[in-house]
Amino acid sequence: MEKITHAHYWSKNPTKTDVFVSAFVHRFYPVLQKNKKIKKVLDVACGNGLGVSLPLLRRGLKVHAFDHTTAAIKAAQKNAEKEGFTLLLKKSNMHKPFPYRTGFFDSTFCFQAIYHGKLANIIFTLSEIKRVTKKGGYFFGTLLSYDMIKKEKNKFYMKVKLLDGKIIKSYHKQDKSEPHLFYYLNKNFEYMQPHYYFTKEELKSTLSQFFKDVKIRVVTRKNDLSVYWLVSGRV
Repeated sequence: MEKITHAHYWSKNPTKTDVFVSAFVHRFYPVLQKNKKIKKVLDVACGNGLGVSLPLLRRGLKVHAFDHTTAAIKAAQKNAEKEGFTLLLKKSNMHKPFPYRTGFFDSTFCFQAIYHGKLANIIFTLSEIKRVTKKGGYFFGTLLSYDMIKKEKNKFYMKVKLLDGKIIKSYHKQDKSEPHLFYYLNKNFEYMQPHYYFTKEELKSTLSQFFKDVKIRVVTRKNDLSVYWLVSGRV
């Protein structure tokens, strides 16, 4: 099996919806329905766009999006054009300053992405989300739960369902300086990609540095063994 990276995956599967595509944005539709002033939004690390950007475009929102891989940008563009939408895309890295001015968006979304990095990277991304979102606007996102991490014989692992449906124990390498940061050791699935796993207490403390009215709940999805924190907060 080929080594699977995000860039490789989006180039090979630009229109596919599976483990790499978030299935939770609909959980926030009631908030969008209630707040009619939310019209211009940002999808951070958008992937192929099918998880967040396209559902928001279908709701009539003006959607900007960025991703750090050319493959994702091309996939998202293809998927938006296929449905006749204009998705305003840029290539950028969420660990660097966002290419938008302060207070530009009514709300910002970041699903299945922000946890790919050290805690300092995550904090920087949250600070940029706050910066580009206008006062009173929302942040909506997902992060990984530490409850997924298991330990046996001094080895850390979590159960992962591969793209072919096979369930395996994916062993993790723990970061020496950050005990909640792990690197996947399975060479067939996001090999050595950093994943940060939050306890609820740590996540609430981190989000509260940037947002008020923070809400956190556990979500899972059918055919996926991952456990996510579904979060929202206001600037």
